[in-house]
Amino acid sequence: MNDPDIPESQDNRSTKACPFCGETILSVAVKCKHCGEFLKEDAVLSGPSFRAKLKWILSSLFILVIIICIYVFSGIGAYVDAQCQVNGFGIGSCEFVNYGWSPGSMCSKVVINNKRNEVASSNKICSGLVWPGGSSTRSVGVEMPREHCRTDNIGERWSDVCVMGVIEAE
Repeated sequence: MNDPDIPESQDNRSTKACPFCGETILSVAVKCKHCGEFLKEDAVLSGPSFRAKLKWILSSLFILVIIICIYVFSGIGAYVDAQCQVNGFGIGSCEFVNYGWSPGSMCSKVVINNKRNEVASSNKICSGLVWPGGSSTRSVGVEMPREHCRTDNIGERWSDVCVMGVIEAE
């Protein structure tokens, strides 16, 4: 007996079992309507071989991401140097330059010593991540007493009274 909902051309089509899930499908089917697997060998995304390729690609991508993270965040091969300038009021800046082959960072302090062996220092100044060949500039301020670098003689410069240095901060 003919079903009124099925056209006559589809009434007598042969069926077969899907090789992946065993469900009944049309013998001309390209993809199983039950499990979604492609049935033709020449289909681009054919079953198990596609899954194996996808698994290999995703695994390789994951390993690559891990290697990149190690490279960026380990600091191995980084050589970051700080060059700072501060005026007589303790205001200035530090430029951090990476001369190494991998990204890195550095934290420093600026210290100012006077002739009386009194020391004034800045807070810790950090470069942030500096890429190879790159640089990063940060402002710096050294709190020091008003008389810390006072010149006593006319013509005496600030640099004759105080010496500025840069130390690596912990």
